Amino acid sequence: MKRKKILIAAANWTILCFLDYHLTGNGYNTACSWDGIHVFPKLKEFNPEVVILDANIKEADCLMICRYIKEHKADRRIIILASQDMHAERFKELELEADACVTRPVELKELLLKIKALLEKRRGYGLHKDLLRFHFDQFDNT
Repeated sequence: MKRKKILIAAANWTILCFLDYHLTGNGYNTACSWDGIHVFPKLKEFNPEVVILDANIKEADCLMICRYIKEHKADRRIIILASQDMHAERFKELELEADACVTRPVELKELLLKIKALLEKRRGYGLHKDLLRFHFDQFDNT
C-alpha cells in the first residue's frame, strides 16, 4: 500500500521533529519545511495529500499559504496548528481556510484521527471527481 504524504510546515524545530517522528512512525511519508517560503516548492515537488501548517510559520503568512493551496491544490487537506492563546478572530479566519485545526500542545491521537478523517474525505473528493468526469464523458460521446 502506498504511504500517504504529509507536508509539515512549522516554525518550531521541536514541533517539526515531533510530528515528523510520530507521523513517519505511524506509516506516513513526510516532508518538512522550516519556514513558509519553502512550503511552495515542497507542495510542487512532494505533492502531499495533507499539509500541516503552524499558524506561526515564518517568512510567509499562514492564511496566504492556505489560500494558495485551496486555489492551486484544491484537493489537498490543511490542518492548522494553533496556539491556545491565539486571538479569536485570527483563529476563526484560519479555521475558515483550513479543513481542521489542532491546538498546541499537540495531542497526537487527536491529530492522527483528524488526518485519517481528512484522507477519507479527500478520497471521497477524488471519487466524486472521477464520477463527474465519467458522467460528462458519457455526454461527450453522444
